[in-house]
Amino acid sequence: MKASASTPVLVAPHLRPARTFDAACESVVSYLAQVAPMGLWAVTRIVDGRQIVLTADSPGYEIVAGAEIPYAASMCRSMVGGQAPRIAPDVSAVPRYAAVAEAVPITVNAYLGTPIVRPDGELFGTVCGFDPRRQSDSMREHQPLLDLLSSLLSAVLEADTAATATQRELEVARREADTDTLTGLMNRRGWDRFLGAEEERYRRFGDPACVVVLDLDRLKIVNDTQGHEAGDRYIQRAAGVLARTVRGGDVLARLGGDEFGMLAVGAGVEQTVELVERLEKALDAAGVSGSIGHAPYSVVAGFPGAWQAADRAMYEQKRRRRERDTSRRPMTLDPHFAAVLDRLTDAGALPLVQDTTEATRVHYRALSMSRRGPDFVPETVVDVTDGVVGTVPVRTYTPQDAHAVVVFLHGGGWVVGDLDTHDPVCRRLANAVSAVVVAVDYRLAPEHPFPAGLDDATAVLRHVADRYPGRPLAVAGDSAGASIAAGLALRSRDGSAPPLAAQLLVYPATDPSMAQPSTTTHGEGYFLTAHDMAWFYRQYTPEPELARHPHVDLLGAGDLAGVAPAVVATAEFDPLRDEGDAYAARLRAAGVPVTHVPGPGLIHGYFAFLGAVPAADDRSREVLAAFAALLRP
Repeated sequence: MKASASTPVLVAPHLRPARTFDAACESVVSYLAQVAPMGLWAVTRIVDGRQIVLTADSPGYEIVAGAEIPYAASMCRSMVGGQAPRIAPDVSAVPRYAAVAEAVPITVNAYLGTPIVRPDGELFGTVCGFDPRRQSDSMREHQPLLDLLSSLLSAVLEADTAATATQRELEVARREADTDTLTGLMNRRGWDRFLGAEEERYRRFGDPACVVVLDLDRLKIVNDTQGHEAGDRYIQRAAGVLARTVRGGDVLARLGGDEFGMLAVGAGVEQTVELVERLEKALDAAGVSGSIGHAPYSVVAGFPGAWQAADRAMYEQKRRRRERDTSRRPMTLDPHFAAVLDRLTDAGALPLVQDTTEATRVHYRALSMSRRGPDFVPETVVDVTDGVVGTVPVRTYTPQDAHAVVVFLHGGGWVVGDLDTHDPVCRRLANAVSAVVVAVDYRLAPEHPFPAGLDDATAVLRHVADRYPGRPLAVAGDSAGASIAAGLALRSRDGSAPPLAAQLLVYPATDPSMAQPSTTTHGEGYFLTAHDMAWFYRQYTPEPELARHPHVDLLGAGDLAGVAPAVVATAEFDPLRDEGDAYAARLRAAGVPVTHVPGPGLIHGYFAFLGAVPAADDRSREVLAAFAALLRP
């Protein structure tokens, strides 16, 4: 009967050829054992000086698949190298084989072998046979068959290798297609594929699970005000927090934009509530704002129903958060600072950042003088000496009865500021905490971006530790200088800088993504602006990977446990307020002793408004008293 052109002719399963190398090896060994019985027929692989048995038929020996022998002690080595024949009915007649037979722990009197060769001529392995009895010369008649079978195995190996390579390429492509390139997490496509595959298993076994949905609250604001690179860093920080917080075995995905999804595998409602609480604390500590909803899996609604319920819960939480935020009492700017800001604005002293780097530096030096009160006189210190540590200029302040040493890093966005702009601050610091203060004139960006300033500070810290052995050693800084000081504390904890007794961080810059709410709510009109900070970060971290470094992105840094006890001061009307608050919270969560001194009614830079604003002087003294307590003998 003639087969229809549209109907394929199917071959019976037992007549179909082997499609894999493993199956072909089984067939070859089985066939040889039938047509030419031996004590052992095997297909072997030669790798790293070992001959490994892949498939074996061994009625005369106790050799099974997986057995290994040193290739140097194998008859196959002499056969492959051409020093001995492929077929030896009597191995005693072949000196090389005879020597091997004498050395091995089994009796071998007959041998057959032929190589399996890759397409490039490289040896893969062998087809070989052994027998404890001598064989007749008629055994040589099997050589054409042996050669044919080894050639067939070589061909199947080539095809199987190519197919495996193709499959691996497809698997890589599929993983890439299912992976979010920004965060390295599973993407929406992978998430949907995973949930579809898991649906059947969950329905069959009835395992518990909960779907968790997170929506970042401020991504659009960050993108609109700081640019998409800052938004990407915000997303990456959130992803890092989630990845570190979810339980082992849970599934995490970025579903696009500002949305993440999690599957809490095997979790009931109570366990999921505990997970969500941990997520909220970790996100808050990292300065990431988000709304979270969750819902349990049920056989009736399936994962789509759980997803919809979790999504609704997330939006309900977002609505409640917005209502709570709008009901908060408005903050009040200190009236003295309001007058100072009006005066600076009328005099054309704001904004901080001017048209060029040099113009900004000149402007900042002049502004540092105008921040002081009309009757302000810098405090007297017993000794003030300028010097150099290596190539780094320093100024050392020695008060009466100094018992500790503080390395001070000035603020100025890593671009402006010097020893003179912060001289009165260092005098007050030295007297207030009874410590030698070594101010560092570190290299500035953009000529010297990160980590140049931090490296200079590290060199000075090492020098100071050697010069003042036995005294408590601390670091301090304001704004960008506080960022460097925090980086020094991390280096100290990790052993690349001397041990520290304390760190003082005055309105520190800890979040290069500038994603905190205060960046927007107080990003204009309060001395330092969000525009100023964005410009400073571009000078300090011209490459995106620099902004992601844990000594810059302090909120995104890993574990903070073990760093020196800290005093963190923030100001209410400061774009950097929330990131300073968040860093203090992260330190506290890591078990670090922290004194957090908020600054109600104050603005960024209040520490240097000496004699101009009574509330600023009062809060500065409170901050320094807390720092002195950490250094008290």
